[in-house]
Parts: sequence; structure tokens; C-alpha cells
Amino acid sequence: MAKNFLVFFRGYIKTPSRTIGLILSIAFGIGIWGAMDMAFKCIPYTLDKFYAKTDFSDLEIQFLADDENNIPDLTTIDGIKSVEHRLILPGTVIKDGEKPLTSLLILTKSSNVGVNKLLLKSGRLNGPGNNEFVIERSLNEYQHYNIGDMITFKVGEKVLNSKITGIAISPEFFSMSSNPDFAIPEKGTLGVAYGNLSAFNEALGFTLVNDIIIS
Repeated sequence: MAKNFLVFFRGYIKTPSRTIGLILSIAFGIGIWGAMDMAFKCIPYTLDKFYAKTDFSDLEIQFLADDENNIPDLTTIDGIKSVEHRLILPGTVIKDGEKPLTSLLILTKSSNVGVNKLLLKSGRLNGPGNNEFVIERSLNEYQHYNIGDMITFKVGEKVLNSKITGIAISPEFFSMSSNPDFAIPEKGTLGVAYGNLSAFNEALGFTLVNDIIIS
């Protein structure tokens, strides 16, 4: 050990600039590696915190649309904490002068359900019984919709034109899926909005649902 230190010291006396450069290179390499290691280790922790805060669902069940009264009560099953019924309507967002954008209109009973809660970035959640929409952040970031704008959804032959009251982050569309069979489209290729199930079903006289999320 003493011999190695002596060799190092002699090298430093002869070429101090090269020795200092070597020391700094090693230090920077260790520092960068340590910083990257800490950053990558923080990603799962951050996602876990976000999913816990928004009560991300453990299971989603989709089925042909039916009256909510025909759906069995799943809360009686041990281990189930919360169950939410939703109506998901695929369609397109129509904007003058632009190509139609593939969309999902997600209708729930309350403005912010107990499972897959929305994390509001700006604005407010929609009120009960009205036709206002809260949009998922990608419609704001990539399609440039803002609070107060009117947004038009076409679902089948029906056209829904409503006001945007809020912009939110959804745990369902927060990150890419790790399963290629359930890949989430990237960068504004899917427009998602959240509305009131009660307002949509007034004309039907019953509550129509086609999706259940469970935590």
C-alpha cells in the first residue's frame, strides 16, 4: 500500500496536471453514475406515490353496456375496497380545419370517483347533472384545448358539444403500459375527457354502464 502511494506521489510530482485530470475524471464518473442510479431508483417510488394518491385501480372489467341495476354488488367480496361503475364511449374529437382525433369519453356518477381519481392541474371538476367536461392533460398539451373552450365529441351518430371546466392528470393515462397488448398511444394521439353519467342517462331513464374499476 505504501509502495503504491509512493508511485502515485512521484507521478503527481512529475505530471501534476495529468494526475489531477485523472482524479477529476474518476470523481465525475462516480458522481454521474451515483446520480443516475438515484434518479432511476426514484422513478418507481414516484409512480407508487402518485398511484396511491389517485387510488389507481387494481382491476378493470369491460362488458356490453347494461343497466346498472343488473350489475351484482362486488363490494361484498373480501379484499375489495372500492368499486366504481362507468360508461366509456369511444368516438372522435371534431375540430374545424383538423383531422378527427380518436377519443374516449368517460362518464362517471360523481365529478371525482373513489377509484382512478383525477389530479386536477387547473380549473375545476364538473358539477353534478351538467354537460361540462374535464379533459385529460394531453388534449391541452398537444391539441391546445384550454379551460372555457367548447369541445365537440362525436359518438356514433350523436354529437356532444360541451364546455371544458378543468384539465387533469389521470392515473390511467399517466405512463406507457408495460404490456404491448395494452399499449397506450403516445403524444396526443388519443383524446380523453370525463363527464357526468347522470346527465347523459337522463333521456334513457336508467343508468347505462359498460365498465367497472376495482381497488
